[in-house]
Amino acid sequence: MRPTWADFFREGSAAAPISIDLEDIVLRPVTKKKIRVGSTGLLSLDPTEWLNDCQVANLLALLQLPTAHEIFFLYPRDARTYPEFFRSKPAKKALTGVSSKAALILDYVDHGHWYKVILCIYEKVVYFWKPYGSKARANHPILKAFASDIAPLDDAWRFEGLEVKVQTDGVSCGVWDVVGDEAFVAYVSSGSFGEGVFRRFLVDWLQAKGVTDLNTIRGSGGTRGPCTQRNLTFINQRRSEMREQLLHAASVGKLVWHDGPLVDIFVPSERAAETSSIDLDALDE
Repeated sequence: MRPTWADFFREGSAAAPISIDLEDIVLRPVTKKKIRVGSTGLLSLDPTEWLNDCQVANLLALLQLPTAHEIFFLYPRDARTYPEFFRSKPAKKALTGVSSKAALILDYVDHGHWYKVILCIYEKVVYFWKPYGSKARANHPILKAFASDIAPLDDAWRFEGLEVKVQTDGVSCGVWDVVGDEAFVAYVSSGSFGEGVFRRFLVDWLQAKGVTDLNTIRGSGGTRGPCTQRNLTFINQRRSEMREQLLHAASVGKLVWHDGPLVDIFVPSERAAETSSIDLDALDE
């Protein structure tokens, strides 16, 4: 059987079955935006909880990955270290052909919002997405990193911002980001993989689930309102399903991370000194 992402983590990270009362999970405010983040790798019953790195990592570890093409998820990061993504050891090995990875994916946090960068080796495309659907401006750090670390490798490489807007609230970006990972996994398993058309696939994949790219709807009334509500209904349902996924994984001893966030932005000040980008880099090995 093909190993899962969890197999690559530190020894002993997959714990014995644990039982946690979701009502006892503590939600802490972090950052100036007062984002309320959970203290464990499980999602609480609070619909306004903002996903932390530990929860995102657990959900990615539970994904059923395709077998024809290898996908690798880096542990979620924050804005201080994500521009170094293309210079990470896993990326360098994939870019030079030392490893057989078809794509490397990084979910990261910047200014209280989840983003996604996909280094698609197989297609020679770097995909960039945030659920609000806005574009990466010319001076964006990820564009600068692409220009310095990827573009010089081969003229065939290109950068594509996925300007697909699905989010309208202020708390669901992490859930949407994981949904985007699910969509990319489906894309890699489809006949379209290799054509460099993930944006089109993402829109169609979401539409099949009742989700609309709100960038395609002009104005604020009429059609936009019902579409926005359907998107909210979908993501709230996915949040509930993700909560159940994590809870089940914990109950059978398959939860990879349960001690709480590792990335500094999610960690209380007294623990912040215990974490660093070096710790996260080690996980990628």
